Amino acid sequence: MRPTLLTLLLLVCSALFANGAAAENIASGLRVVVIDAGHGGKFPGATYAGLREKDLTLSVALKLGKLVESGLPGVKVVYTRKTDTELGATLLADLQKRADIANGAGGDLFVSIHVNAARSSAARGVETLVMGETPKEQRYNEDALYANNREDLIDMSDEKTAAIVRAYIQNLQFTYGEYSMAMARCIQRQYVKSGRHDRGIKPQLLRVLYATDMPGVLTEIGFMSNPQEAAYMKSEKGRDEIARSLFEAVKSYAAYV
Repeated sequence: MRPTLLTLLLLVCSALFANGAAAENIASGLRVVVIDAGHGGKFPGATYAGLREKDLTLSVALKLGKLVESGLPGVKVVYTRKTDTELGATLLADLQKRADIANGAGGDLFVSIHVNAARSSAARGVETLVMGETPKEQRYNEDALYANNREDLIDMSDEKTAAIVRAYIQNLQFTYGEYSMAMARCIQRQYVKSGRHDRGIKPQLLRVLYATDMPGVLTEIGFMSNPQEAAYMKSEKGRDEIARSLFEAVKSYAAYV
């Protein structure tokens, strides 16, 4: 057996046992929820017609946190950021720091909030992403995220990286995958109840979900490139409703686990 293959197998086995043991703790309930306001500081995320992703995500994250603290008093809220600041010198370092905060807090659930954008102003709706790979993502997908967000995705061009990530995804189905999907379903269900257009649940190779050792989702709360959705997210009422939908999803998830 070649040393490189042996090393790879050891890494996969280590992840399998570590995740398996950690997954057993999920059944004890939701105790710590980590709320991640995407982007921040010198990493504004998508920008469109004066709107900045980092501002919208922070507002919704803080609103969600307050709802959880008041509505689920037994659940501790941890924020990756509460102000307009970046968490690392580079985008990769920023993403890793978010995961480090979540892991260090002993999070039971990771909810990352983002805003979508597209070249077409007709694109609309809400979607929630979980860690995973589809055949489409095995190719370069320029429409997955805007160019300034490309580093959010894991580079699968390196064979060793791809093998480890795919082994991790397979392992994920037996540990956190079920719970991440459950949370994603709770979120999308609440969005639909509030009248939003459902774009579904999608797997994507997101670094921040890969690095967090807990069930996690990344939810796109709307398209700032769509005038109607931009106006909705810009309004206090719209952000209140989005935060409320996410809170109801957290409540449903807490009951599930």
